[in-house]
Parts: sequence; C-alpha cells; structure tokens
Amino acid sequence: MKKIYVCGPTIYSKVHIGNLKPMISFDIFTRSLEYLGKDFFYVSNITDIDDKIINRSKELGISELKLISKCKEFYLKMLKEYNIKLPNKMPSVIENIEGIISFIKKLIEKNDAYEKNGSVYFSVDNFPDYGQISNNKIADLSSNELEKGEKNSIFDFAV
Repeated sequence: MKKIYVCGPTIYSKVHIGNLKPMISFDIFTRSLEYLGKDFFYVSNITDIDDKIINRSKELGISELKLISKCKEFYLKMLKEYNIKLPNKMPSVIENIEGIISFIKKLIEKNDAYEKNGSVYFSVDNFPDYGQISNNKIADLSSNELEKGEKNSIFDFAV
C-alpha cells in the first residue's frame, strides 16, 4: 500500500487558491490511482496552531477555537463544492501536538534539529541527500533570505 501525504492549509482565513491547488492536484492523482486499481492511504493535515491564527483571532475579536472552527468548516465546504474527494485522514495539529513535540525532541537528540532562542530549526546540512526528491542539491539551491539570522544555515527551516 502506498502512503500519500499532502500538507494541508493553515486555517486562519477563508480558503484561497493556494489552499485548493494541492487538493485539486491530489484529487486528480488519487482518482487516477483508484481507476488503476492501486491501493493507497491518503493523509492531508490541517494546521490549527500557528501565529497567523492567534493574530487573526485577535483582529476579529474572537477566540482561536472559534476562528479554527469557522475556517475549517468553510474549507471542508469548499472541498465539497469543488467535488474534491476527502483524504482518508485529515489530522489536525491540536489532535497530534504531543506526538509532534516528541518527534521534534527526537530530531534534536539526533542533532537533526537544534534550538535557538526558543525556536527549533531543522538542520539541512546534516542531510547530504536533501533535495534529492526534487532533483536538487543544497549547493545549487538559492534562498530569498539575505541573512541566516539565528539559523546555522539560510536553508534551515523552523519545525
């Protein structure tokens, strides 16, 4: 059985094309797999813990949970309106926060991630094959960032 994971939206406002494009693309892909008789399990998360959610809820004067609920409801409504098949599972960050924290701790223990000033960054330099899936090498990558700031490398990213 193939496992498919697609990063879902951070739900802090109404759905936009950036949220729907991957869902439309993978809807076509998974329907093709079904047509071909392939067995798969498809997961797409919903990010419901984020600074954007905190800031937006303050702007609107509503609780974060109320904002999350409204935005998730709207997102699912849009998927239905566009006839996009739902993934087999749509986990949220809130539902899985303990596992996420445990995983991040393991990354730090293995030196695959590091903590600086309260933030945790994934260390890209520890993975010589980083970029292999996209057929890129770290040396060939470019970044929009002018400075690495507190990160060890401009290519490291927050986890």
